[in-house]
Amino acid sequence: MVDAPDDSLIESSISAVQSRLIRLGYDIPEIELSELGPETKRALGAYQEIHGLAVTCEVDTHTWNELITSSYRLGDRLLYERQPMFRGDDVSELQHRLNSLGFDSGREDGIFRTQTAQALRDFQRNMAISSDGICGPNTVIALARVSTFAFGSATNIREKLRWQLRKSSENYRVGISIDPSFTVVGDRLIKELFELGMKVPLYCEEGDQTDIASQANENNIDFLFSIAPSFSATGRCIFFSNSRYRSLVGASLAGSIQHELSKILKSDPDDIAGRMYPLLRSSQMPSVIIELCDTSDISMIKKIREQSTQIAAAIAKGIYNVVSQTTD
Repeated sequence: MVDAPDDSLIESSISAVQSRLIRLGYDIPEIELSELGPETKRALGAYQEIHGLAVTCEVDTHTWNELITSSYRLGDRLLYERQPMFRGDDVSELQHRLNSLGFDSGREDGIFRTQTAQALRDFQRNMAISSDGICGPNTVIALARVSTFAFGSATNIREKLRWQLRKSSENYRVGISIDPSFTVVGDRLIKELFELGMKVPLYCEEGDQTDIASQANENNIDFLFSIAPSFSATGRCIFFSNSRYRSLVGASLAGSIQHELSKILKSDPDDIAGRMYPLLRSSQMPSVIIELCDTSDISMIKKIREQSTQIAAAIAKGIYNVVSQTTD
């Protein structure tokens, strides 16, 4: 016989979830505290959608682990370069502060990479504190002390400038991740990109999003595109964005692709969104997730397969529109 869960344990776990949601800016009414009420479920659903989790409006292991990562604040724990890499809002806050002070810590994605560690050591040397690459109490105090001298982060501009300095679309290396439901679109897209002079050295069907992003990073991919199902929209394009950072090139690509796709799918040409999905957050290059349709919509799947040539051409044109602007 299995004992029933203790009510006090259930209440404490719900309270912990609500505490983290409140810390992240979600509104939980006092009447629902310690209870999984409708507003708490609504907040959970919104959080899950933004972070690329299954939108169940319930607390599962993936949601809980992501909530823990998201709710860290700078100074809550020591941060340093390690494997697996530290991830969390405290890391993105550190990256933002370093970038604002002129120390290039890379894009503010909340992942403590080698570039962040180097920027941290450079900052520590400038502040005459131990340059050990560990963000502890002394470093946090030093960051707070000079925060009044910080300017806006230039990370967004650095990303855009890198692509504007490219000379030719022939040099671009593109990575593609395809949901098996849309393989025919992926095959045609490769052909379209080849004809535009681009290379596709990375092509994945299914697989863990973080693993695919790691492969793209290791293969020096310039742009990463994922053609995926959607459970909330038809023909929507997603790029990386969080509270401190917005991928300008990713947003340009998403907007251009969406504009071209809307002509085929009869969708909203302006329906793009910034999200923190694992593939977008873990990839170090501009990335876009192209959500075509709900895979349970058989009639829409059939339509997409019938129009796969036009859809692939629209995606390729959207990509080229941005690439050609950066090479003028």
